[in-house]
Amino acid sequence: MGKDKTIVVKKETPCSRELSFSVAEQEILDHAEAGLLKIQSEVSLTGFRKGKAPAHLVKQLYFERARSEAVDTLMRKKLYDYIEDEKLSVVGVPRITEMKEGEGKDIRFSASFEFLPVIEPRGYKGIKLEKKPEEVKKEEIDHVLENLRQRAAVMKPVEREKIAKEDYAQVRYSLNVAGKVHQRGPEMVLLNEKSLLPGVWQNIEGMNKTEEKSFSVRIPQDFQQEELRNKDVKIKFKVENIYTRELPEISDKLAETLGNKSLEELKKIVAERIGAEKKEMVRLDLEEQIARALLEKNKIQIPSSLVEERVEERKKEQKNRKHQGKHQEEDDNKLKERAEKELTVGLLLKEIGVQENIAVSPEEIDDKAKELGFKQNQLTEDYRTAIHNSLLTKKIIDFILSGSKIKEKEE
Repeated sequence: MGKDKTIVVKKETPCSRELSFSVAEQEILDHAEAGLLKIQSEVSLTGFRKGKAPAHLVKQLYFERARSEAVDTLMRKKLYDYIEDEKLSVVGVPRITEMKEGEGKDIRFSASFEFLPVIEPRGYKGIKLEKKPEEVKKEEIDHVLENLRQRAAVMKPVEREKIAKEDYAQVRYSLNVAGKVHQRGPEMVLLNEKSLLPGVWQNIEGMNKTEEKSFSVRIPQDFQQEELRNKDVKIKFKVENIYTRELPEISDKLAETLGNKSLEELKKIVAERIGAEKKEMVRLDLEEQIARALLEKNKIQIPSSLVEERVEERKKEQKNRKHQGKHQEEDDNKLKERAEKELTVGLLLKEIGVQENIAVSPEEIDDKAKELGFKQNQLTEDYRTAIHNSLLTKKIIDFILSGSKIKEKEE
């Protein structure tokens, strides 16, 4: 197919183009006539059987519709033929930004669109990487066992009346902030300066069980709860019961309460889990090093619509994390920077896969789906695509790792 000489590139970047092109009036009329014949075969007009209405009447009633459809069809054909001839991978839908027409004249259009840039990955062979050790240390196992021991602690009531620092207590209290009262409790609290509101421990130290005490505290400006910062708070505080926290020994008995046959079996399971976590973390660290190396060697302009779409996805994720209490907000500039890096690395890896003939077979997708617990009737096309993409990325990373210069990092 020869290039259309009516198409003029008005503006161009590595991933966008703005075009100007025309559609001839005679071509529009010819296409509209064909459209009228189709309409005539389908339309039912009063006094005529379906498909038997006179051509002049159909043209009188439907010419504008046929012409409008002809203009749209021919405009789109010209635009998409150009995109196909240029072998461009368009992102989103092209925009028609201008349309000019005159009586008996050609119709001129302006259109703009974005496309994926041509990528020639560099520097993905022989990357120098540092691999962290995966060895599981005794101290790491001991740390997990201590956490399990702490979680298995039992609260035992204390027979004395007076509270002491580091006791646990069941308490009720109210906070009066500028006349607005908030009731709390019953709840279990650790009695010390760090666990209670600033100034509370100093006011309750030495209280007896069942005693109620009223006092005021001034919350400092740097307090974590923003709504209480720099406020005077009136507090009513009552201790209902005092407890001590009894910790079990790290022994076969503790292991049995956690569903294991012995302490040795528990240690083995803990070691395996730590090992698996370390292996995953080492892999993620190597992937991050590969991403940095690729970004350093390859400067690519990413279509703005893709970046905007990714930024919106990240904003939704931030919003969800905020609702879950895991709030770590990034501003728009950081989100945009992260989106550009993610998209650049993703496109580079995809192209490396193409150049190195890396592929995923249907059998590999089926095997992974089984491993993930999917039944055959649950495996929709979307799931298959997600599994395919995940496996393909892993294979490409494995290929890059196989050709990298990896040095074991000492701790």
